[in-house]
Amino acid sequence: MKYHLATAVWGKEYTDFFVNITLPNLLTPGNLEALSKTHEPVFRIYTRPEDKHTITDSAAFKIAAKMLDVKLETIDDKDFAQKYSIISKYHQKAIEAAIKDGAALVIMGPDTIRAEGYMSNMLRIAESGKKAIMISEIRVAKDTFLPEFLGQFTEKSALRGVTSRQLVNLAMRHLHPVSKSFLWNAKNFHNAPSYIYFEVPNEGILARCFHLSPLMINPVCKDATFSTTIDGDYIQNACPKIDDIYVSVDSDELMSVELSSLSMPPNSGYLPANPLNIAAFAKYSTSSHHRDFLRKKIRFHRNGLSSKWREVEQFSDKAINRIFFWLKFEPFLFWPYGAALRSKLLLRNTVKLFLGETLTRKAAGRIKSLRRKTV
Repeated sequence: MKYHLATAVWGKEYTDFFVNITLPNLLTPGNLEALSKTHEPVFRIYTRPEDKHTITDSAAFKIAAKMLDVKLETIDDKDFAQKYSIISKYHQKAIEAAIKDGAALVIMGPDTIRAEGYMSNMLRIAESGKKAIMISEIRVAKDTFLPEFLGQFTEKSALRGVTSRQLVNLAMRHLHPVSKSFLWNAKNFHNAPSYIYFEVPNEGILARCFHLSPLMINPVCKDATFSTTIDGDYIQNACPKIDDIYVSVDSDELMSVELSSLSMPPNSGYLPANPLNIAAFAKYSTSSHHRDFLRKKIRFHRNGLSSKWREVEQFSDKAINRIFFWLKFEPFLFWPYGAALRSKLLLRNTVKLFLGETLTRKAAGRIKSLRRKTV
């Protein structure tokens, strides 16, 4: 099978992280070198013209370019206020390029660190015939995680491999406030609970997730599109049969962390976790595939699985069952946060009618920046 990798990255902060951390991490055992042994692998990097030299001049890029066919493609957008719409645009381009070449697409986040053997395990699963591989990544605090990670896994100025359990152990010590707001026992549970975390004391986290990230996609429906993001409605459109989709449920298999600054708003709510509120969220924000994902038990564990995991899994089953109980009354559910989002969308569309898309994006970006300064 052919494989295409795709990354969209721009701006000094993210581009520097990509060439100094992400790419060197991908050069550790069982990652890019495993992919390089497949048939004509391609790595598409979408970036701005002014960021290209930072990438091509890096030592890690020069090594990667000897292992794969690396193609730098230009991001021609000028307005970056709505970054997710830009990322979605280039994900769509990557999907089209992979389909044209008869290849499966592998999505690579530019601010992610992966365990050694990650790509080897992905290839093993893909070659079994699955059309999509879905993963959950733990978001960690870049400000505190990165110094410890570099201190432990830098050897002679080069990054060395990190095992899955070492990476889980680090992640548990540096959970981002966003991740903490997904914990079932959080005092202020997240407003949009795409993920629900149950802590296994001193051992890890059991995750139950509506939304998972696509790592590999080889779409059954080649003409499938998406209206939001690639982890929104695309997977169900591209792979309608849930049996074609593989969900990785053990961190020993596919372990990765996403690094975010502590300045990122946690978006936590004002109340503890409540099955009724989560069901109301699911009414507005999930598909049948997402709800099937929620039934999976994803284990992020530092060591082996002790008897504590069984206890936490049983507790999580009761919580998830209560969510599905309330979903029986879906037509009557109301999610206040969802109503607020719909009101914002209505306002945005009204403004766009008079100002146009570009000015509306700029206004939205300006409002977001002002809100961050006042927090």
